[in-house]
Amino acid sequence: RPPASRSISGQNMMAAVSILVTMVMVVVASSDEGAVASSVSGAFGPSVDSVESVHPDIAHLFSLYDSDHDGQITPLEAHAYWYATGLADSPATDGGALAAEIIAVDLDGDADGTVTLEEFSVFAERFLHTKGTGEGPHDPQQIHLALADPAAGPGAIRVTFVTVGESNASATAHVALGNGRTYSAVASHYTVPPRWWQPNGWVGWIYSAVLTDLQPGTRYNYTCVTQDGIVSASNRFTAPRVGAGGPVSFATFGDTGTAIPFGYKVTDKLAAEQAVNPVDFVLQQGDISYAGVDAGFAPLNMSKTDEIEAVWDLYGRQIEPVAASIPWLTGVGNHEAWYNFSSYRARYLMPQSPGSVGNFWYSFQYGNVHVCSASSEHNFYPGSPQYAWIDADLKAARANPSVDWIVFSLHRPLLSSDKSEYGAHSPGAPMLKALEPLLLAHGVDMTLTGHQHAYERVHPCVNGSVVTLPSMVNGVMQYVSPKAPVHLMIGCSGAMQEESWLEPAPVWSAKHFSNTLGQPLLNSYGYGRVDAVNATHLRFSFVPVAGDLADVWWIVK
Repeated sequence: RPPASRSISGQNMMAAVSILVTMVMVVVASSDEGAVASSVSGAFGPSVDSVESVHPDIAHLFSLYDSDHDGQITPLEAHAYWYATGLADSPATDGGALAAEIIAVDLDGDADGTVTLEEFSVFAERFLHTKGTGEGPHDPQQIHLALADPAAGPGAIRVTFVTVGESNASATAHVALGNGRTYSAVASHYTVPPRWWQPNGWVGWIYSAVLTDLQPGTRYNYTCVTQDGIVSASNRFTAPRVGAGGPVSFATFGDTGTAIPFGYKVTDKLAAEQAVNPVDFVLQQGDISYAGVDAGFAPLNMSKTDEIEAVWDLYGRQIEPVAASIPWLTGVGNHEAWYNFSSYRARYLMPQSPGSVGNFWYSFQYGNVHVCSASSEHNFYPGSPQYAWIDADLKAARANPSVDWIVFSLHRPLLSSDKSEYGAHSPGAPMLKALEPLLLAHGVDMTLTGHQHAYERVHPCVNGSVVTLPSMVNGVMQYVSPKAPVHLMIGCSGAMQEESWLEPAPVWSAKHFSNTLGQPLLNSYGYGRVDAVNATHLRFSFVPVAGDLADVWWIVK
């Protein structure tokens, strides 16, 4: 979430821009390494890639992060990066205390308050490798699944993978199932303006294959294959289920990012939980990678309209341990808007049906759950194409006898007691006035949003007037036959949390939390888990990265 305006000057600006460029080095292709290293050396002085046993990309990365080249990264240098990219809302006003607490989690191994190259290399190594080979220009990486268009038939699934670096598009790229069946992969590319940190724009190919004639609920092994017979590691998925009954489980969140603050921690937690208590798919409410530059720096020819494509590659590598095994469904947020949403539109293909518009607004059914994913970044008011589509989609879902639960997802919250941008998400606000009548008319059960870097649950209400309160039944919090949707804002999956709240809290605000200095840091970072147990019982739980901060409740029809 960006503030209304941004400006940085002096040392903070240099630190911000220095750190911003660092992400490029993590995923730079070998063919471009010399050009990037030359730019780094010319702009920031000598690099530290002569240090033995440290991957050269990590060494370059560190030399940029360490903007004053004293051999250590300080909390203020870290905070400046978060501010430049919108992960933080303002420059550090606490002397870097919160940033110091954040870098202490994984970066500051000796707890001296700064990060050395050796400490940094241990942390950054995770972003250099994937489950496949992931190093050469033909190696499949960033493998992720999505649901296929309904027209592809029951059980169909989309597999997307990326190659990074100079190469020709492969005419023979494909996805191979363990049973011997193969599916051709279509190559695509997108163009962004050349910049000194990416002189050729984004260099790589995106491959996508739709796997059809699968048996719903059946498990399949698969590999991704590019030219020269380069094969990814084997992954496994379960063909999606569509139909009445349950259970269906999914993870949901927004506002993630990559290396730090804690997007990677939330992804790690999701991967760990997936191994023991799996979900069927992931639903993400926008602000995905934070690749865009929110603050510019004229001397280095970086403007706030620029985007660092390598950060998208970072994110794809980060989620692969989960996204290669279950569908990863994305919604659009304000931080996807750079270059007319080019990166987002190209990398994450979503299921299409009549009236859908790419990955801006679309819907899908998994089991007995229907999800309507809308865009708060495009016109959603009455008379717009999106409004007409939302109305028709929700109406059809409610009329479908195999749908028991309807979920409405978009980036910006309909209601939140967060003080930031309160006029946009308070009773009577334009978005709520436009969309709430559709949610009520078609019996939507739950809304899922992000944007504010915090968690909040809002009681079922109509324009802020509560219509259903939860009851405690045998120690379990339940909304029994609610007369409006429960609203959830889950924007706490990685971006820095600096929220403040209305006091006293409005009666419609059931629970909210975000991190403040002095509280256990990782408690308020996490994701939501939805379990549609059957046609009448749905359970929600907040899953924190660490600690016991939680919110667990049920909807019972």
